[in-house]
Amino acid sequence: FGASIAGARATEGIFLAADDRLKAIALSGTDAPGVQNGTFVEFDAPVMNNRDEIAFVGTVRRGRETLQVLYLYSGGVLRKLVAGGDPAPRGGSFDRFGLPVINNKGVVAFPAVLERGAVLGGIFLAGTRDLHLLVGAGEIGPGGMMLVRFSERVAIDDEDNVAFVAHLGSGTSSEAVLVANASGLTQLAIVGERAPGGGRFAAFGPWPNFG
Repeated sequence: FGASIAGARATEGIFLAADDRLKAIALSGTDAPGVQNGTFVEFDAPVMNNRDEIAFVGTVRRGRETLQVLYLYSGGVLRKLVAGGDPAPRGGSFDRFGLPVINNKGVVAFPAVLERGAVLGGIFLAGTRDLHLLVGAGEIGPGGMMLVRFSERVAIDDEDNVAFVAHLGSGTSSEAVLVANASGLTQLAIVGERAPGGGRFAAFGPWPNFG
């Protein structure tokens, strides 16, 4: 869990409660691993799997600039997966990150916005998998419409299937719930489609979940 702190040098941190004790995973004001001269400033909400591995996005100050960095805590070690300004797999560089998710194999999925790349953003995999783009903005979905942007949070199962909400089309915008994996994209539901129980889908929640 994340928490604010009073009466200490750190003002917030990420903590793990396990084996009847509390452990600090990351604290503001401390050195940010993997970022030279970087210091933690603040943190987004952490996520955890059944192996006590934790993924989170932290804001890091380096000199006069701040950048977002995606971290993985595994085997008692906190390490950087990818940071703002790092090169993206298909060109350009990472800019901002959505909330990550992690499955029980240690695969981390995360949405990200890119700068100066062939695509403006997409959903990426990292962790126990090599960093790569799973699905990018501008790709064509199963219904023939372009994927314009994605929800800020996704879901992942232990087979590395990633579920998300996407905004489709460049003119009249629509929404769909999709699943992406190494084999491609599957559309689960789209706005305007008949909904079980009557009526038609009009909008979807901010993100789906996965069993």
